[in-house]
Amino acid sequence: MILFVSGGSSELGRTLIRQVWGQYDRIVAHYCSHKEQLKALKAELEGENAPEGGKLVLAQADLACESQVKSLCSVLKEKELLPDHYVSFPAAPARIEKFHKMKWEELENDMGLQLKSNVLMLQQFLPAMAKRKYGKAVLMLSSCTAGTPPKYWSAYTTVKYALLGLVKSLAVEYGEKGVRVNGVSPSMVGTKFVENLPHLVIEKNQMEHPLGRLARPEEVTGVIGMLLSEQGDYINGENIVISGGSVMG
Repeated sequence: MILFVSGGSSELGRTLIRQVWGQYDRIVAHYCSHKEQLKALKAELEGENAPEGGKLVLAQADLACESQVKSLCSVLKEKELLPDHYVSFPAAPARIEKFHKMKWEELENDMGLQLKSNVLMLQQFLPAMAKRKYGKAVLMLSSCTAGTPPKYWSAYTTVKYALLGLVKSLAVEYGEKGVRVNGVSPSMVGTKFVENLPHLVIEKNQMEHPLGRLARPEEVTGVIGMLLSEQGDYINGENIVISGGSVMG
């Protein structure tokens, strides 16, 4: 069983890998520029003298670059590492801005990093899963796709809704072929992803939250792990909100 984690060097990516380590034969962890975090994780999980290959395989690509994404897929195919399970974490750093000040190029870059890269990779991975009549894909969305989205997050919200559309359409197309596609939508998570936000925004979010705090990475990856397990076999096309009660249907 092979797991591919897009954005594997992120805090969420590394947390997930630790949680599901014993469930896979190989785990391919993608990174763009933060290889050191994954090398440290590999040493932690496999030992300081772990071989270059080993169970945790590091794969580099700039997901904003179409040619690099396609090259990555080709390498995985050549090395017989096409995944049974696929999890996608990449996202541009969160930013708050009024809509009339948003630059189209920034939105386009966000779409390329998240939507286009997922489309390109899943176009390679899902047919292989369908041929095996088994596979699972989980995409990171956001609680902004449930209920009323926050002000001044138009670019972020637009991209996440596009990903939600992708999740639902793929779930319908591939469900009967043994493939499950779902999304998880956490509220604000306490990771480096939100570090560039004003401190007052984070503080306000915590103060107004029913639990009085941000989500922890392991609380999000725990749900992803469930979706990847047998317990998630009958879950398909869902957008699972992980908000601690801050967003309710």
